[in-house]
Amino acid sequence: MSRYRIKRENSTNASAYFPTSNRGAINRLQFIANSSDASPALQLEALRLMCRYLKESKDVNAYKNALDALQAKLVAVGSAESVVASEAWMEAVRTELKTRKEGLDREHASAKQSANEDSIKLSLLSLAQYYEDIADLNRASEVLNTAEQLAGDYRQI
Repeated sequence: MSRYRIKRENSTNASAYFPTSNRGAINRLQFIANSSDASPALQLEALRLMCRYLKESKDVNAYKNALDALQAKLVAVGSAESVVASEAWMEAVRTELKTRKEGLDREHASAKQSANEDSIKLSLLSLAQYYEDIADLNRASEVLNTAEQLAGDYRQI
């Protein structure tokens, strides 16, 4: 079975062209929105769906950029519709993510003090998941590499 859900008819429905995972969906919708081959209606729908998925993913910066792109596309096609970012929502998500990160950092510091191999590894994996959730894949990779190095160091002891 294909990982893409594609309708066989000539569809202007952007949801017919994206993979089922949200990160993959966001990338595919970005491609459709930037494609010169796609109709303006399909590009607008792709941008709307992308904004919805980004809001669910809590990637505030990408969400704001997608809203700006949607607004620019609406102006370009002459639509009277306007989109506005919810500053209150964005601030609430930033606060939630900051609180979550601080908790994970405290958990990791506590695990390091107790020098418990499993605790350190679990705290690093939680921290890597946090970075993946906010789409900071470089930092997630760094944290995972650190976890693997620590696991290797413990095996040598």
